[in-house]
Amino acid sequence: MDLQTLENRLDATITNAKQTGMYVIIDNHSAGGRSVPTDWNLNTQFWTAIAARYANDANVIYEIINEPEVSPGQENSAFQLIRSLAPQTPVIAWSFESITKVDDQAGLLNVLTQGNRIDYSNAAVGYHPYEALGQEGRLAILASQMQHAGYPVVMTEHSNDHTPPLSYL
Repeated sequence: MDLQTLENRLDATITNAKQTGMYVIIDNHSAGGRSVPTDWNLNTQFWTAIAARYANDANVIYEIINEPEVSPGQENSAFQLIRSLAPQTPVIAWSFESITKVDDQAGLLNVLTQGNRIDYSNAAVGYHPYEALGQEGRLAILASQMQHAGYPVVMTEHSNDHTPPLSYL
């Protein structure tokens, strides 16, 4: 959708959320998961237009991008851009599609340490439990490892298909 339509929808959503005491997570949900290359240029355009506009809304949280390809340099740059335009807005970084796959392929904590320009005093690591059905224990261990290493965590998606049961929550 064009920027004006997006802003109009976000304005209405944020106004309604304020009236009901709810929070709004704004994210660039254009990523197609690990199988589709992330368009980091489009992500930069998105946040350049959006970050400053809602920077003073206390009920808004930014999520850098949904399920991007793992790219610490790009994640660092996107965080720095958002932080420069919205210094106080909480930010969810990474939003991994599958923390078990990231751990298998590159070591989850190894990837996170490469995000060395992300200040976690007002940010968190986002993750999804996909591709981990039957691995609830491993998900809990990975989440605990992230927390013990100093990374606040938030699971930003859950589905009834291919994810652990709600009891994992």
